[in-house]
Order: sequence, then structure tokens, then C-alpha cells
Amino acid sequence: MKPEMPIYLRPKDVAEYFGVSTITVFKWISRGLLTHFRVSNGHRGHARIRRTDLETFEREFTHPAARYLAGLGPRPEDMDNVD
Repeated sequence: MKPEMPIYLRPKDVAEYFGVSTITVFKWISRGLLTHFRVSNGHRGHARIRRTDLETFEREFTHPAARYLAGLGPRPEDMDNVD
């Protein structure tokens, strides 16, 4: 985790950090894998992720199987076939 990262991140920031699309970040949120909160703008609000929640998410998804389930990596059994 970069120390200069802000305390509150937009889904776009999280997507850039992991090298995935914002759609993937919203899937993590909707699956309950990544904790978020909403900043009200009068309607639905904008999603924000606390840096500490991102750090927790990153720690929890270091195992290859967990990374695959979160959409962060290949299937563990496919890793044996990588040259």
C-alpha cells in the first residue's frame, strides 16, 4: 500500500491500484468482499472505500484460491501449468 494514498478512495482509485476495471471493484462491493460507504450527493451517493478497508481486503486475498474467487488471479490449479 502506498503511504501517499488518501484515506478515502474512489472505486476508480482502487481499480487503478489493482489493475482491474471499476466494474470489477463494484462486483467486489456487491459481493460483500470490499467494505465501502456512500457519500451523499442527494440521490444514491458516491461509493468510497477507506484505505484501511482496502488494506484488509488486500491481506485477505493473498491466498491464490481467495484471489481467484475475488477475480484477482488465475485458478490455483492453472498456476501449475504456467511456464
